[in-house]
Amino acid sequence: MKQPLWLRVISTAILLSASPLLQSASFTIQHDNDLLVPSSRDQDYTAGLSLRYSNNHREARLPIYSRLHDVAAGFIAEGYSSDNHYSIEAGLYGFTPEQREGEGLNPNDRPFASLFYLSSSERWLDSNGRQSIDSRLTVGVLGLDIFADLQDGVHSLTGSRDLRGWDRQVSDGGEITARYELSQQSLLRESLGKYDLSWGKSASLGYITEASLFVSGRYGSLVSPWWQHQAQLNSYGESAATSSAKGAESFWFWGAALKLRAYNAFLQGQFRDSEIKFSSSELNHALIEGWLGYSHSLSEHHKVSFMLRAHTSEVRNGVADRNVVWGGLVYSHSW
Repeated sequence: MKQPLWLRVISTAILLSASPLLQSASFTIQHDNDLLVPSSRDQDYTAGLSLRYSNNHREARLPIYSRLHDVAAGFIAEGYSSDNHYSIEAGLYGFTPEQREGEGLNPNDRPFASLFYLSSSERWLDSNGRQSIDSRLTVGVLGLDIFADLQDGVHSLTGSRDLRGWDRQVSDGGEITARYELSQQSLLRESLGKYDLSWGKSASLGYITEASLFVSGRYGSLVSPWWQHQAQLNSYGESAATSSAKGAESFWFWGAALKLRAYNAFLQGQFRDSEIKFSSSELNHALIEGWLGYSHSLSEHHKVSFMLRAHTSEVRNGVADRNVVWGGLVYSHSW
């Protein structure tokens, strides 16, 4: 006898809930947009969208990424907990110059640029739970039309004008790119359930090559441990591995970072010829970045967050010499 549809749906949900892939797991959707800040204009890091699945089971690993994480663990995570945390993320984000009504593309402003990516992260904890190490590998494609098409669709729905110039974006037509990042965080102080303060350092090699020092903190009604909220590891649309703890919590979070950036493909281009780009001598290689946000649990399993983020100008002179500001909305569901 064939089961009715509603019974099959319930049976499937029960089977999935018993699966290791949904135990101590979380699903997160994040949308960044420069329109989420008070004095916003459609420019610089203009928008990003990402979907992330996190778990503390090895089944969540992507085979093509896991080998590099294992090598990193063998070098720098010896003695750390084997109860690792894994994350898979897919997303896209883009950058645009400032375009005012009636003006065309300004060759002295920053170029259009976009990235479609697939990322894998792993986090290891020391035996005392006071240090964590993150390894993240991102592989993507620069210069596809996906972001431009989505932006045009949103502008059409909202009655905004389309931005002209995506046919001159960095690596227009598509170019493979990658980035590897390694970071270490240490807990400085905490009062369980009230606040925590941590600091850390990171380095990355690839389409963004940089080293950074950062400090971050939280204050409020806390349930999750300090290492589960790592806003300092966000890099435009990309985030770090997180396996959300169940339970209601609400807190403010903040932080600041000093970045020494040696290379940025979104401004300097990559191997493929790009019509508009900056040379290394035209860029500021020391940046200060800061963020402030609030996270609130709607229930034991559902959480929303809002964050404002900014960094100092990366371009030394001219029309592109301006600070970059954007906001982010995050929704996560944990099992």
